[in-house]
Amino acid sequence: MLILAEFCEGGVLKVFRATGYILLIIKIIIPIVLLVMGIVDLFQAIFGTDPKALNTSIHAFIQRIIAGVIVFFVPTFLHIVLWLLSEAGTADGNKFVGENFPVCNECLYRPSGTDCNSHVDSTKDWMENVEDKIDELDKKAGD
Repeated sequence: MLILAEFCEGGVLKVFRATGYILLIIKIIIPIVLLVMGIVDLFQAIFGTDPKALNTSIHAFIQRIIAGVIVFFVPTFLHIVLWLLSEAGTADGNKFVGENFPVCNECLYRPSGTDCNSHVDSTKDWMENVEDKIDELDKKAGD
């Protein structure tokens, strides 16, 4: 028995893909912004008249670099945690997640990858079939 057997079906896969794009943007933009802010602060301290401002700016710049590195590696850490979850199982040998859970992980970590795109496309076809079946049932119920 799988605990989250059909977790990565339908709309959940699209949510993981959208979240993957958001994480990708955050992973790139925030470290760049932090670096630029640190450089600007350093230039202001270098060309300023206060000698203590330089030490403060260097300390703030180092903190921003550390924060940028942490932000950059958060998606990688998340990818590892989700991979471990997909490999984990219960004491009786069952898995916590279904066989397609790595696809969710792939869509979160590489949203424009071929594995993610092919599964999102197949999910669209699956959703259309479900909608068609619901329409058929509604017509039968109305008759």
